[in-house]
Amino acid sequence: MVDAVSAINGAINSTVQKNKDLTIDWRNLKAQEVLDYAGQGQDVPIDILKWAEDYAKLEDAPEDVTYDSVGGATTLKDANEKAGQAGDVDASSEAEDSEDAKKAEEEKKVEDTEGTGDPQDTEATGDEEDVAAESEPSLYEQAGALIPQSQDGNTTANMISADSLTKAAESQEIAEEGTQKADRTESIVKSAKSQYDELVKKLQDDKENVTPGDLLKLQELSGRMQITGLKAQSELAVFDVQLQEIEEVFSQYSDMTPEIQEVGSETVTVGNELVKQNPPDWPFIFSNEYMRGKEAIRVGSSAISSADNARDRVDDSINKENAAQNTNNEAEDKVEELTYVEEINISSKTDKRAAQKAERQEARNKNSAAVKIQLDGVKDTTIQADDLEIKRRKANRGENPY
Repeated sequence: MVDAVSAINGAINSTVQKNKDLTIDWRNLKAQEVLDYAGQGQDVPIDILKWAEDYAKLEDAPEDVTYDSVGGATTLKDANEKAGQAGDVDASSEAEDSEDAKKAEEEKKVEDTEGTGDPQDTEATGDEEDVAAESEPSLYEQAGALIPQSQDGNTTANMISADSLTKAAESQEIAEEGTQKADRTESIVKSAKSQYDELVKKLQDDKENVTPGDLLKLQELSGRMQITGLKAQSELAVFDVQLQEIEEVFSQYSDMTPEIQEVGSETVTVGNELVKQNPPDWPFIFSNEYMRGKEAIRVGSSAISSADNARDRVDDSINKENAAQNTNNEAEDKVEELTYVEEINISSKTDKRAAQKAERQEARNKNSAAVKIQLDGVKDTTIQADDLEIKRRKANRGENPY
């Protein structure tokens, strides 16, 4: 039983502690940085990991390039050409931006001088705006960061769906085993319980004819029922622990699926905006921005769909696990009725379950009645129908009930 509990804990830890960093922008890392992350156990996209491995083997290749800056090239010639093209575009863009910025700054100074006569305040405000604009990532960069996050989310959602099916099946198997345990207990103690109940009735209704042999037999039958009941309740308590651990996993999965959906939705939103701002030129000339936007839409939509499926699968599995817990509770109740040994309490038992137990105990207490028996040669003895209740409580505390 301990091995079973350890296995459940191991499954939970392996699920919860998966090593992933959803914030890494893989396309804008250098080849060696990608390999370093892979060495740390990070889940690197396959195409980028292959590029990093191939690029690292090149001799005299520039080191300060990324997957995007060389367009995924794995030969020295292609890498230099694509890196040079990117550099030319960046240089031209920077020159134009610099010239535009100078003109805008001069115009701003003129306007502020005419309006307030304090050009220094205007310069300070302009600098703050420039810093804010430079610090905010472009849509292209946002999509580059969100796409791998959505890819990871899609993988996680599929894992949640598969694991939820497995754990739902496990919970049903545990419940069936609990039912079988209660049935075996019944076959073991059925005869003893019948004799025990008859002797208790005799003590209540025909106390004058109770013999010392009857008392000894009552004690012997009680001991047999206690041993069988304690063994069964101990095993059923382990089933309770296993079911509650599965329930905890489902609770964690329920928290994870909305996060995956949120990242997927954000990825789709950024992708749509990229496509809208960078329509293709006729006939079939697509910019990098347009292509990344389309990829973001595809990956984000897949993550949303997988998260929706995972959420439905988790909800269905939770219902099955709840049914399994109810079945195991019924098995515990049956063992208690057969042996008068209560279930072993677990702190995380629900309030509803505790209320059910209290109601049954109250009914049992109402039916208890003291029977005083005077026998020749036997010390005056007071026997109560709820004497077994005292023994059960001692057994639950780990004390000798006799």
